[in-house]
Amino acid sequence: MKSDVKKIIEKELGKYKQKDIKISDKRYVLYVVPELCNEDLNIFEGFIFLETDNRSEVFELKTRYKPPVSGYAPRIGIILYEDHLLIKDYRNNKHIIKTLKKINGTFLEKLKKALSDPTEANLNKLFDRSDVIEEFYILFKKSREYLLKKIRGISEEENKEEFIDNFMMQMLTLWYLQERGFFNNDKNYFITKFNELKQKKLFGGFDSYYEFLTYLFEKIGDNLNSQYYEDEIVGRVVVIGPAVFLNGEHRKAISVPDECFYKEGMTETLINIPPGKMSTEVPLLNLFESRDWTEGNIDEFVLGSIYEKLITYMERKELGAYYTPEEITSYICKNTIELYLVDRINEKFNENFINVDQIIESNNRDVLLYLYEQLKEIKILDPAVGSAHFLESAINVLVGIYEKIREKAKELNIKKGLEITATDEKGEIRKINLLEISDEERFKLLIKFFIILSRNLYGVD
Repeated sequence: MKSDVKKIIEKELGKYKQKDIKISDKRYVLYVVPELCNEDLNIFEGFIFLETDNRSEVFELKTRYKPPVSGYAPRIGIILYEDHLLIKDYRNNKHIIKTLKKINGTFLEKLKKALSDPTEANLNKLFDRSDVIEEFYILFKKSREYLLKKIRGISEEENKEEFIDNFMMQMLTLWYLQERGFFNNDKNYFITKFNELKQKKLFGGFDSYYEFLTYLFEKIGDNLNSQYYEDEIVGRVVVIGPAVFLNGEHRKAISVPDECFYKEGMTETLINIPPGKMSTEVPLLNLFESRDWTEGNIDEFVLGSIYEKLITYMERKELGAYYTPEEITSYICKNTIELYLVDRINEKFNENFINVDQIIESNNRDVLLYLYEQLKEIKILDPAVGSAHFLESAINVLVGIYEKIREKAKELNIKKGLEITATDEKGEIRKINLLEISDEERFKLLIKFFIILSRNLYGVD
């Protein structure tokens, strides 16, 4: 797939004039796109494309680089690295990362269109996930039908449907957590355990994979006195508490055939064949494995969208449950949160800053550290939280500001003032200096868990 994607990109970019540009002391080829240029404003934008194994270079182009407001500059960055494709829109400051082996025909067509006819609409479609949501939902329904047909132990159809809906949403949530290393630090944990069961290597004497899941759910839902649970059956797993399992009982009398969970070779079929042409026999784990869970693909927003689609019209009407699109929640959160912070800074320092970026770029140490303190203390409430789309958008806005503060603090050679109180893997409380965290994902995790989720966000439903 990597060579196919590379050929498509190089073929489409070949028609554009090239300009040598410099980014952070490195030279890149800018493919200048006439549709993205304005001579009167001295704006000449286009694509940059590179293939690299240098993670520092990827981080620089993805996170730190900010193009100039005029002159020759990339509008879109396209980066092939390891087994991923990164696409960054520098003007709108958004990106998407695709796992190469999971890129399907739908996305390839969007990529070709954006490169050959780079209108605003076609460029924006690269980041639009409505097709991701729709395709996933179609397959999700097929998997649901398969489970409904095969499950045993529940007599009434209504109860059977309720159980399956709860079970599938629980598994969807757990798969999402698996992708973040919650279970034995294995991003393929549920399939690993399925294969161990099939190969008779899984301890515990389980007769079916569903029996193993029931055992796992008990261990990660009930052991509230510890951050982790560990035994020879499940490995070392994060205890997530009972919240995920409140709406569904995993009764011992229920049986679900292993074929409903995983079939060898089915994942590739689900990637390559359009969802509408698939049969109704879609194993649940194959469905999850076939989709892309990297940044900008299936994430909290998509989980909320799937949840919203599963609620019938009558239930929405009765519960008042409505899904607000990501574009709207992001816009509202960004403008509300940033305006609040700007007001606090202007009031404290008698300034007239317009936005958070202007505050950060003022290069004032006292202002920067005060902004960090205000950010830690901000309180955001969603009184009708639903599937938490507004709060997810708020998290993204807050994390983005924390990242900018950290980068500017490093530039200003600030050594102290950006500390948090957190627990280490032994459960011991200690101070952590965020300026000493080099791993980007660990930085985000610490910010989310020990500041944002514990101090900033509140939801009621």
